Amino acid sequence: MIEITTVEPFHSTNNEPVRAESESLIRTRFGSYLSDESGLGPGNASIFFLPNNELQVAQFLKEMNAKKIPVTVSGGRTGIVGGAVPEGGALLSLERMSQIRGIRWDEKSLEWRMIVQPGIRLRDLQERIATKNLGATTNHVDWHDLSRFLGDRNPYFYPPDPTEESASIGGTVATDASGARTYFYGRTRDHVRAIRVVLANGEVLALRRGENVADSSNIVCLHHADGTTTDFPLPTYDRPTVKCATGFYSTPNMDLLDLFIGSEGTLGVITLVEIALKQRPETAMLLAFFPSIHDAINFVIQLRSLRKDNKSLPIHSMEYLDSNSLRLLQNINEDQKLGMTLPHLPAAILTEFEYKDAEEAIQLLISPLESHHSPLENTISGIDEGDKERLRTLRHAIPEAINSIIAKRKNDIPGLHKLGTDTAVPDDKLADLMMLYHRKLEGSRLEHYVFGHVAENHLHVNILPRSISELRDGEQLVRDLAQDAVALGGTISAEHGIGKLKRDFMQFMYNEAEIREMRSTKSALDPNWILSQGNMFT
Repeated sequence: MIEITTVEPFHSTNNEPVRAESESLIRTRFGSYLSDESGLGPGNASIFFLPNNELQVAQFLKEMNAKKIPVTVSGGRTGIVGGAVPEGGALLSLERMSQIRGIRWDEKSLEWRMIVQPGIRLRDLQERIATKNLGATTNHVDWHDLSRFLGDRNPYFYPPDPTEESASIGGTVATDASGARTYFYGRTRDHVRAIRVVLANGEVLALRRGENVADSSNIVCLHHADGTTTDFPLPTYDRPTVKCATGFYSTPNMDLLDLFIGSEGTLGVITLVEIALKQRPETAMLLAFFPSIHDAINFVIQLRSLRKDNKSLPIHSMEYLDSNSLRLLQNINEDQKLGMTLPHLPAAILTEFEYKDAEEAIQLLISPLESHHSPLENTISGIDEGDKERLRTLRHAIPEAINSIIAKRKNDIPGLHKLGTDTAVPDDKLADLMMLYHRKLEGSRLEHYVFGHVAENHLHVNILPRSISELRDGEQLVRDLAQDAVALGGTISAEHGIGKLKRDFMQFMYNEAEIREMRSTKSALDPNWILSQGNMFT
């Protein structure tokens, strides 16, 4: 049995929070907080709360819980499953809680660890780590190693790299976000060492990895501030072995910390995160074009074998781009003059790899490229930072352009929104998934774009309907594609979570008893079900 006791909330600043209790005022002054990147909404809220510290969060949740008012938790609002869109009740934004609160060296793991508030944006965090401009404002114990960090000549970074760099660190922890580099570095949870989380009743848990690990009973005994206790079971169902962000985390002998990571704000509000930093390696990028989907996938499979067998070419990521994505990029390129000529071919793979000797790394790539009909002279490489940034820009430009297209259509037909998959399958099912998706998408005649983290067999299909009729057809197709992935041993959501848009898909992966386990855990920590209503569960 895990025994855990609540702690006193932090009160780090005297600044007053922002609070509004008028729906019309919230719509006019804080309207941007009622939507996220999913296209769902705008939602509605009768209370808007913008705190500055953990104590204010705790007091607010305690009040809302006593009144049984639902609370939607909002971070960077970059999610694409509607998790931050309120359906009435209160909206709690952590945007102002955006400070770095400390840096320390951990002697046991030999790694730098940074303590951050949930509202800091990933782009800002990475820049401040790189420049070592941490904004230290206190002599607290968590800053005692600052001078040592400033004197360390090695470059550092935070490995998780969701596509949207304006995502908040709290949001990425709440969704266990990943990205292209997950193939090499792992998911967000692999870099989280501790969190503080406020429960629905305003009580605070301080969880450090390794300190609260489940035994065979799989029971947690929560000691409350008033002396009472609550016992609840951790989930015990099996999750797919693929990259997965569907439902509460579950594994034998799991760490209680991992229950909250990826729980999408349904179990508590994360108010502080301790993350591990890594040394930044030298990497290069290569964009290769292929005459068939079959060639592109076999190139990926061959490179994955190199990763296992040859330490001279550590692959950090491989990103797939279909012919429609390449055509979209060509249009963007013509408008923005990015200086790249992109051929009209069925597929491309953007690979980032680490190297000690660039010449040796290139030699290792020549054979896989030529074997799959993509000669080196037809590729686009990026070794210096400027060239790499141009290639990253191309990859990030695809979802940005898709969002722009659907936004224009939504102006004419308000009910429209894009539809997307977030599926992943086992290694030996990648080719099956690709050909299945290709056949169904081409047969649908719906406008679509396929791209994603193919190194982990993780694909995003984006469907852009042009009418309500196409929207309905697309909704059914997305359901079919999700079920196809599950039938191949995969998951309905590999990185974006469930939110409100995919909660009906949970039944594809979990049976009724398994979903009851999740609901039981939710009920123990949030008896009134006020937190993030509509996310994951109806």
